[in-house]
Amino acid sequence: MKRAAAICVTIVFSLVSTTHALFTVTDSGTWPKSWPAELEPLRKQSRTFEGPKQPLQHYAIPFTKRDEFESAWPHLLKIKSQGAPIVLRRGPSFWLGDKATAGVCVHTPPAGQDPIADGKDAKGNWEKTISIELIVDGEIIDLNRIPLPADTPIIDERFKEVPLGIVARAEATNLQRSGGKLEPRVVRDENGHVTRLALNDMKLSPEDAADLGKLEHLQSIVLFRTGFTDGDLEKLTACRKLKHLNLTSTEVTDDAIEMILKFENLESLCLGDVRISPAAMEKLKQRNRNQTSDKQLRWGYRQRKQ
Repeated sequence: MKRAAAICVTIVFSLVSTTHALFTVTDSGTWPKSWPAELEPLRKQSRTFEGPKQPLQHYAIPFTKRDEFESAWPHLLKIKSQGAPIVLRRGPSFWLGDKATAGVCVHTPPAGQDPIADGKDAKGNWEKTISIELIVDGEIIDLNRIPLPADTPIIDERFKEVPLGIVARAEATNLQRSGGKLEPRVVRDENGHVTRLALNDMKLSPEDAADLGKLEHLQSIVLFRTGFTDGDLEKLTACRKLKHLNLTSTEVTDDAIEMILKFENLESLCLGDVRISPAAMEKLKQRNRNQTSDKQLRWGYRQRKQ
């Protein structure tokens, strides 16, 4: 039982460790002083991200007023590399945080490294240029009201991953930990893809389970006391990148083991208080016997009392 609890804590902890850990974040815009003076008033409302794997600079500027954005837009275009893309996305945005629905993130090479002047020479390596990401809300940032340069690739990502019902529901609430600390149920990567979910105590329908199976970037999920069943788990097997799975106090049975074996990248598993027999768990033990030590699955397990 202690082992099961330890595994569960590990999974939950990894879930709420946000992507911000991959970046150094400064609560102001630290872009070069050589940028247009008209952008200076925006420094205080901006944030600077450095990372993740190399010291790339990302300057996130939220806007709450249309006229403020439209005044800044021509000057933002001046700093963009010729031929580098403008990427269109919609909120919520990793760069802007939970409260902003509209804004800009300017992506640049590491500090002190000159960007490639002509995007054509970058050969698709946009991190070597200065590019712009627009988080469009249709009101503060209205594409019908601003010019988009003719020589600029426009990459429209606004409808690539439509928010699913279960994700929207989860994002509308936070988890309250002991001591009153609130933590997000949903974690997204820098591209807005859902990578981690904590659905503790949310009752899920078969339709919700089907939606979860569409989250191709999902790496970790906590399903504690959600009523999740074997049939629901079968739909989740479409999430090929899943590494951490918490099924504590769900309605899974021995039949779930065959589906768990389909998660090729699974690293940790929590099966506390479940209707899975010790005999079925032998299949997981056999899986580990056939794996090298670095590929073995870690789990916590406790059979539900009848």
